[in-house]
Amino acid sequence: MLKFRSLAPLLFVAMLSTMNACQKETVKVLDFSTITYTDSLCNLVGDTATENWTYDNSWVTAESNLLAFKPISAVVDTTLSKITVLPACPNPNNGQFTLRIKSTKRCKLNWVMVNRGLEILAYSQQKIDSGQFTIPFDFSANTAFDTASNYRMYYGFYNAIDSLYYKGHGNILWQ
Repeated sequence: MLKFRSLAPLLFVAMLSTMNACQKETVKVLDFSTITYTDSLCNLVGDTATENWTYDNSWVTAESNLLAFKPISAVVDTTLSKITVLPACPNPNNGQFTLRIKSTKRCKLNWVMVNRGLEILAYSQQKIDSGQFTIPFDFSANTAFDTASNYRMYYGFYNAIDSLYYKGHGNILWQ
């Protein structure tokens, strides 16, 4: 009996540690309904969703896992680039839109398009040179996308050692 009493404090600490380790991640509600309205010339033409097309400070694990696919081999800079992502245009659209990006250094870009259930519908990786450029997207023939639905693009920029240093998301409305 003496042995059990001396082990009781250790068992209590072990039990508390296990309970803390099993705590679930804070639930984050993902709102796909807000979009930044743009026309085909990329002019802002309505409401602006301030949390879209900007740097995201934190993602829940499910969001972070979306960009965890095998990195491409590309010669990029080891230093960090200043990144600017401008809203998709037009938005809303029919599955065809462009994304404008500015980067001060060569880097890698991973992006995924997901539905409200965070199911990956399309993804890609590419090397980004320094400067300003436009990336065209055409998902109009992709049957995974439904009309009159909101989708989200997650994007991440990486340096030469595959270190994620800029991440964000933007909502897109198919009509």
